[in-house]
Amino acid sequence: MKILKKIILLSILIITTNVLNAQSLAQLDIKNGFRNLKLGTPPSSISNKISVKTNFDNVKIYKYTGKDINSVYGIKVSEIKLHYYNNKLMTITINFGDAFDGPEFTISQYNSIITSLEGVYSNDNSNLIQNSNVLRGTKWVGQKVDLEVVMFNSSHYGFNTGYLNIYDKKLMRDYNNNQF
Repeated sequence: MKILKKIILLSILIITTNVLNAQSLAQLDIKNGFRNLKLGTPPSSISNKISVKTNFDNVKIYKYTGKDINSVYGIKVSEIKLHYYNNKLMTITINFGDAFDGPEFTISQYNSIITSLEGVYSNDNSNLIQNSNVLRGTKWVGQKVDLEVVMFNSSHYGFNTGYLNIYDKKLMRDYNNNQF
């Protein structure tokens, strides 16, 4: 009887953990962006806070010029890029560390961001492939939205930088399908 109680208790614990992780990842889809930047919205929704940077393969890349986002979890932001496909915000890229103007992105800063994100979206994430340029990478996969944090070495400059990407999976899939 004691063994049966332990098995039932262990089963409930495992199920509860899985449900909590699923709910945490669901928050990624519910949030659907970063602060006031919402995936799927047109550039006109924040036209006073962006400047055109580049056009590339039917994607307009804007630089976010708003003064309201200076840091993420206390880590200084060097630049924010917004990628629009079919006039909808597809990807938000937040860059850390700047080889030309500012401090580099450190491992402790990367770890701090990961720990903070695990507190919000759970530790149900995966590590990205590391190579000579990618020092660390972590990804959270939602149903509609993915989030990844990557730290890499700009070997050309001998400087560590990183980024946080939040992207709309459907828009990304549509973009990739049109490229094939």
